[in-house]
Amino acid sequence: MQITLKFTRHSPIEMDISCFALDAAGKLISDDDIVFYNQPTSPCGQINLTHYES
Repeated sequence: MQITLKFTRHSPIEMDISCFALDAAGKLISDDDIVFYNQPTSPCGQINLTHYES
């Protein structure tokens, strides 16, 4: 499944997009399973931040 997120910023604040990999109970699997600008791929490789434009 691919999820596309697009937004337009109308103010000078910085924004960041993050993705959290959750288990069946809705809990974060581990801190390594957070995908964001500094860690663009999950350890299993199934979640990837493929384009990031500031």
